[in-house]
Amino acid sequence: MEKCCGHEREEIKKVVSKVMEFRKEQELNRRQPDDWGLATKQYSKKAGTLAERTILGVGAYRVVLELCQEHVLKVEPGGSYSTRWETKIWNSASEETRQKLCPIIDFEIRKNGSWVLMPKCKNIAQMTQAVLDKFEDMFSWFTDIHGDNIGKLDKRWVAIDYGYTDNPKKTNRELTMGLV
Repeated sequence: MEKCCGHEREEIKKVVSKVMEFRKEQELNRRQPDDWGLATKQYSKKAGTLAERTILGVGAYRVVLELCQEHVLKVEPGGSYSTRWETKIWNSASEETRQKLCPIIDFEIRKNGSWVLMPKCKNIAQMTQAVLDKFEDMFSWFTDIHGDNIGKLDKRWVAIDYGYTDNPKKTNRELTMGLV
């Protein structure tokens, strides 16, 4: 396997631009913006790639693309909600908490087309309930805990998608108090 030498912002911007074009196509096909995640999931089952990259996952707001064997790019074409939360949590987290989060290498917050660059983790959806319970105990603000949002990085379990909270006030309070 060839070692990654990094990713220039120009490369990332081209990928983001292609994802944005895909989103516009979906809207032109009379799909509502809220249907984007479902449409992308259906598309990924057929094509498996977007912006010439392998689709690793699709959530309600973001698509995760493989940039190389070592990195993923999460693109949020319709806004910045999840990307804002994820970067805010990463930037506010204690060193102890950061050991339990997949690191953010780079990011850009935009009205549309926000993105996050992260190391690629091994996603093991069939983990034990004990691991899930451990994450629920560690992160009271992490409200979207399931196997797809936790992975292995350097032999440790980490949250790989921590950009959603159903209680922003509580999450903000915990960030402010240094509980994250």
